[in-house]
Amino acid sequence: MIPKMKEFEKVKVDEWINGEITKIEYDLQHEFIFKGEKKIGPAVKVQFQLDSYKDKKSTGWWSFNYSDKSKVYKFFIQPLVEGATPNMKFDFDNLLNLRIKVMYAQNGEYQNIFAVRPSQGKILPGVAKEPNEAPLTAEEEVQF
Repeated sequence: MIPKMKEFEKVKVDEWINGEITKIEYDLQHEFIFKGEKKIGPAVKVQFQLDSYKDKKSTGWWSFNYSDKSKVYKFFIQPLVEGATPNMKFDFDNLLNLRIKVMYAQNGEYQNIFAVRPSQGKILPGVAKEPNEAPLTAEEEVQF
């Protein structure tokens, strides 16, 4: 018997999709395997709800650091935080409930996050969004 594979809801690729960061998970002892070598370290997973889509989407477990080469810095800190610099002091939870635009790219049979941008402009370090803040209308959101 073969188990049924979960079918993931496909999203549009190569265009901006509005959404909101709804959950941030941390694992301080996450096991990563890179080129056959096991490494344990802090990790983060970001979950978001995209407008007009039923299923929530998320990143995979990414190494949690703000170095200039890290995915967390390139995809979330640099594009979403005003005055972002590598290794800056910033509480990642400040991104919770932030309205964003996400672009996906097709990668074979998979769809991967290609870019993330703010819907209304970058947030200031130390400024958290209020939960359940009314979403912007299509006319109010910044078009890229």
